[in-house]
Amino acid sequence: MAWTSVASRGTATAIAAGATLSVSPLVEIPVGAIAVVVCGSHSNQTGSGETTLHAVSDTAGNTWTRLRERSLSGTLLNGDVDDTNTSSLWATKITSAIGTGASVTLNTGDAASEGKIIGLYEFSVVAGQTFGIAAGASASAFQADTTVTVSGLSSVERLWIGCGAVSHSGATLTQDADYTDMFGADLPAHTGAIPTSVKSRPGYRIATLTTDTFGWTFGGRDTTLLLVALDEVAAPSVGQPTMRRVQWY
Repeated sequence: MAWTSVASRGTATAIAAGATLSVSPLVEIPVGAIAVVVCGSHSNQTGSGETTLHAVSDTAGNTWTRLRERSLSGTLLNGDVDDTNTSSLWATKITSAIGTGASVTLNTGDAASEGKIIGLYEFSVVAGQTFGIAAGASASAFQADTTVTVSGLSSVERLWIGCGAVSHSGATLTQDADYTDMFGADLPAHTGAIPTSVKSRPGYRIATLTTDTFGWTFGGRDTTLLLVALDEVAAPSVGQPTMRRVQWY
């Protein structure tokens, strides 16, 4: 088993009303690679907790799997839509290369969504292998720092990805000390604490752990956090059904 980090393949941010935001890879992502997309958005939705508001697609026709998604609704907490955000994490085993002229698109499901973030990252696994979801968790906090924990796993090397979104904050996020920045810095849809801003600082680690905790330090605001542990598993043969000890994709 051998997860390998390859490189960031691009990011995009926006602070204008609209449901979609796209990123084109800096270099082609080849067939067989594991591509990961992290997303964040400010939105006007009113639900909190685990959600399925976001969607991800690409122009090459790959199928993306939602690893985790969570929303925090300021509308419910304090009547303030400015304190609302959604974060999601996605992955695919590339079956059709995504070239530099192609694009990967986040659809927030909300035409009024202003602050939006999308980041694209490439990992690799041994030929004939793919990814499986060993475990995942999410957390949220209103005007406070928070963390998210995954526990109870067997002692196997895995790819761990932590991400999320912070809304209405001008603070710089301090990356979790155990995680490597995926994109080198904050991904801000705006540099200031304007009401519809959103930012993120995704990180990853490849480690043999049975439990782990992820979180940022930034002085507290309105936060959703995601943490997912991915196994490297044998890809199912053609015609073999999807099974679950972990999930195959």
